[in-house]
Amino acid sequence: MIIFAQRKRVGGRKSPLFCYMKIKESIEIFLEQHLEGSEHFLVEIEQKGTERFPKIVVFLDGDKGISINDCSKVSKAINNFIEKTELITTEYSLDVSSPGIDKPLIKHRQYVANIGRIVKLVPKDDIASEGKLVAVTDNEITLEIIKNKSTTTSTIEIAKINQIKVLITF
Repeated sequence: MIIFAQRKRVGGRKSPLFCYMKIKESIEIFLEQHLEGSEHFLVEIEQKGTERFPKIVVFLDGDKGISINDCSKVSKAINNFIEKTELITTEYSLDVSSPGIDKPLIKHRQYVANIGRIVKLVPKDDIASEGKLVAVTDNEITLEIIKNKSTTTSTIEIAKINQIKVLITF
């Protein structure tokens, strides 16, 4: 996992509650526009901390991965956006990183980027399985499962997936 963290104090005024509630949504809209057309994309934003000291955690990924330099650039862009819009007027913490291998895949682009890798799939209504992610469409994924020296192919609708994680293989 790549992490770029920055702590900043803007102004000195207390951030109003209505502003605190909109921080995540505002940054999400900004990032969707900022990253549009690039190989990088927003995976998830977590808002933690308190009204007086918000902590924003941004997870980014890329079609070919993401570097610490890329995270740093996006972090600076978010900071500039926060200052320009006065979205947060108190001290805050901002972490921008890749999701890391322990986080489940959330976005369709993450599925596509991980074709060819071994994954653990937990469907909403069935038993978990492990296999090689071999195909991704708009609505389905296909796994190649090797069991007892025989290979089977299993296709599942993305809507029926509870969780899918990339497994580390050596």
